[in-house]
Amino acid sequence: MTSGLRKLLADLDARIVQQRRILLELEQNRSNLLLELHNIATFDVLTLPVEITTEIFLWCHQISDPSVIPSDSNRSAPLVLAAVCRAWRAIALTTPELWASLKVTFDKLRIVESGSGFGPVYNFVELWLSRAKDWPLSLSLSALIRFTSSNLAAARHLRCILDRWSPQIASLELFINNCDIRSLGLDEATLPVLERAVLIDEGGPTDYLDGGPIGFFHNAPLLHNVRLQLGSQTSYELPWTQLTSFEGEMADLEILILLPNLIELKCRFLPDEEDFDIQEHACLRSLTLDDHCPVDILQYLTLPALEFLDLSSAVVESYSSLPSFFARSSPPLQSLHLGGRSECLAYWHAFMPRVTHTLTDVVVHRGDGIVEFFLKSSLLIPYPNIRSLIFQYPGQCSAPTLMEFVHEVSGQLQTLKFIWFAPPLLQHAIYSGPTGSKIVDSVAGHLRRLSQTGMEVHFGTTSQNYL
Repeated sequence: MTSGLRKLLADLDARIVQQRRILLELEQNRSNLLLELHNIATFDVLTLPVEITTEIFLWCHQISDPSVIPSDSNRSAPLVLAAVCRAWRAIALTTPELWASLKVTFDKLRIVESGSGFGPVYNFVELWLSRAKDWPLSLSLSALIRFTSSNLAAARHLRCILDRWSPQIASLELFINNCDIRSLGLDEATLPVLERAVLIDEGGPTDYLDGGPIGFFHNAPLLHNVRLQLGSQTSYELPWTQLTSFEGEMADLEILILLPNLIELKCRFLPDEEDFDIQEHACLRSLTLDDHCPVDILQYLTLPALEFLDLSSAVVESYSSLPSFFARSSPPLQSLHLGGRSECLAYWHAFMPRVTHTLTDVVVHRGDGIVEFFLKSSLLIPYPNIRSLIFQYPGQCSAPTLMEFVHEVSGQLQTLKFIWFAPPLLQHAIYSGPTGSKIVDSVAGHLRRLSQTGMEVHFGTTSQNYL
């Protein structure tokens, strides 16, 4: 009995030794193969000219989120690319545009009240932006903390960053919270290449305006694009006459007087009263009514140069004002964005004759039944100059109705786009086509056939055409 067990144990020991020898041989063979692969392998990406690799890096940088301190700077495109290999690191470090944008969120930094922890942050910003060389900078600085005596270090370091890099800042975004803006020194800063500025006080009205109006950017000769959310515009003094683009809240129509050269306006109209004289602006070409705009502003405007109008977020009353607005303005309107609600589109035939000779592009935003509404009403037939029609998130739509509409407009439109969060219906087989030549095919097949005739057809998300 004992001898048998000893024999079995000896057999197991021998098998273990044999398996270990086999494993050792396999590991040695693997090492040899890795060495051979390393000696003969070629990586095609490393054979690209430096200019091509640099261009790929720049595209990667453009589609990625901006680098943020302190949350995810290690995951930003420049650092990820530089960590791949020595060759890519050299290219990344010698491509200034990769390092020309940065967001610093002071409100997320866990700093003791003395502010001693800001030193490493400032050094990191200095190192990052120094790699941009002489490239114009885009900075976003978020300080959603109240600048009191206990945390003036945040204001001081924020101002140091502005002072240090002001000669190169082309775009500046500043998000603050109930702070005395004077402490940031924007009224004294010289910004010779600044073109765009965003100033938003997330805390709403404050008492720091008791010292009188605050001046911004009078030493920024190239500034033309401004977004403000700081209360009444009369509380601030900007170089209004040089601005061509403005975004912000409007309590009245004074902004149209302050900005005589304004070309583009994105606004949220929140008036203190609802009785204004009609205001004309001779230069404004683009008007977008922002979300939550409860009052119709079109009833107070005359815009004879208007080429682009976005009403997708406007109240229904704005649509009822369109006929009289177009009659007063006679604008050369080319592009019109509409809300997808039926009560908005119901005014279509009332205002369209006023712009039928110039309007070429129509975008309809959101709303179930949009395609059925256009098909049933034949909205496009009287307006043959419309060449581009885009449906942004049109909701549910039956496949036969969709294809019937597409074939109906295929002879008129040059561009037709349906944009969903996730496109449906692609593999749905239906019997459709022009009268007399209908065939059975999938939705995707029908749409591809139309695109082959020269019509631009987009069916997918904002970034992906699934055709």
